Amino acid sequence: MFRKEAARNNIREVLIIAAEGALLKHLYTNKLKEYGISCIAPAEEDYKEIRYFIEGVKCDCLTRAGGYLERFRSFLDKFHTRQVVLGCTEFPVLLNCAKQSAIKTEIEKEYVFWDPMEIILEELKKQLI
Repeated sequence: MFRKEAARNNIREVLIIAAEGALLKHLYTNKLKEYGISCIAPAEEDYKEIRYFIEGVKCDCLTRAGGYLERFRSFLDKFHTRQVVLGCTEFPVLLNCAKQSAIKTEIEKEYVFWDPMEIILEELKKQLI
């Protein structure tokens, strides 16, 4: 499903942001490599920052903590790629919050986000209809 989207959009490199377990097991990296898509994965020293974002969603800190979305954007900026796979269910929630803020336009102009769950749901919907 993502493979089709990637081919259609000529995507050759993506950033994978996910929880430590998925990153350490290379779940996305190994599969996407089979399709000729190279993956940038955060280094282990970035896991603390990823955990910060995941926990922020879980404890509903997004709307209460000033600068949260700006911090997320800064985190993404350091990887120098605009295609981002949201490999953890909390990241789409974080982005939905971003869509309600002033930073929405900037984030959407700068990045293309791929939500594996959304892609799967769209494919299932096509098959069921």
